Amino acid sequence: MVGLTLHFREYPVAEEHNVAVYGQLADKDWAMHSDEEGNFAYRPCRGKGEYDTDAMLKQAVGYTAPRAKWEERPGCRSIARAGLAFWWHDKNWNYVRIQEALNESSK
Repeated sequence: MVGLTLHFREYPVAEEHNVAVYGQLADKDWAMHSDEEGNFAYRPCRGKGEYDTDAMLKQAVGYTAPRAKWEERPGCRSIARAGLAFWWHDKNWNYVRIQEALNESSK
């Protein structure tokens, strides 16, 4: 029997802070804003083995994730791997709406 070795490609991981979700764009990307990137479009990876990021983000419109980590894959961003996610609560387990986050950052 021949041994089989699987090699998984590692992609760069981005960590963003105060990621505000504004809404879904016509091309199915998501309009967002973070401390690191300013305004940007987030395109989730879709398909087999991927997390249903679209469903999560639909519920997150109007909220800010104090922290988010994803893989930067060719043409999309993925949170499927362990340790990658959007964290929707602050250190006190409060969910943060966009306006509240803006008010805090202007202090």
